[in-house]
Amino acid sequence: LSDIITGDMSLAQKIYAVHDYAYSHILYNGVSDKTDWKAEAYRGITEGVGDCFTFYSTTYLLMSKLDGVDVMSVQRLNGATRHYWCLVNIGTGWYHLDACNVGPNHMRVFMKTDAELEAISTYFWRYDKSLYPAGATEAFELK
Repeated sequence: LSDIITGDMSLAQKIYAVHDYAYSHILYNGVSDKTDWKAEAYRGITEGVGDCFTFYSTTYLLMSKLDGVDVMSVQRLNGATRHYWCLVNIGTGWYHLDACNVGPNHMRVFMKTDAELEAISTYFWRYDKSLYPAGATEAFELK
């Protein structure tokens, strides 16, 4: 984590640095051990390979080490395959963060609202909203 962030960064910039690290550092190979998120985070950091669970685990671990960040795990609902990402709140509401670099159009999903994700894909990030706090409705500003 100390290689990714600096003391002069805002909390939002730290979260972006974690997202960018996972997005840029991990090579998607479609394989992970979905029974152990901590081992998968370690593999994402040390080996730089995995699938969406590896991206999720790596970002979840690193963000959970930052003061002022609440992070929750999300799993796709009714998908042909499993997909995982994070909900993140840094005091401005709950936003989606998915560092996996093989989603629709290789889009960087950094602090997106439900509406922003639904505009891209009604399938890829579909989840059971009743299990989570209400999401933010205002677009996130990176400051």
